[in-house]
Amino acid sequence: MARSRAGQFDLRIVVLARVLNPQARNGEERETWPDPAPGTNEYFAARDAITSGEDIAQGIRQSTGGLKLRIKGRSIAVTASDRIRKKVTGEVFAVVGVAREKGETVVTVERVTQSVPQ
Repeated sequence: MARSRAGQFDLRIVVLARVLNPQARNGEERETWPDPAPGTNEYFAARDAITSGEDIAQGIRQSTGGLKLRIKGRSIAVTASDRIRKKVTGEVFAVVGVAREKGETVVTVERVTQSVPQ
């Protein structure tokens, strides 16, 4: 599969909101990221290019699966505790940073799992 070009809003993603569930009798909370209802929390995103000042960090980003994504819309419901899944590849990323810009939401993510949907 060809890699998406930076700046093109052609990545289809799903935002997986974190849910805390009580576990056992001790009341310890367990984190889960369930799939949302079909057709909800789905967006088009664009991969951000690495600028020349960040060339040194490129090796680190590739080893951790770090990625910066731009999502159309300033008020996308995503927080730093959520996860993002690419619809086509099934890769899951933990959101580590969220910024709101004029007309877009920018998220920084790191890969959690890499799998192919069945």
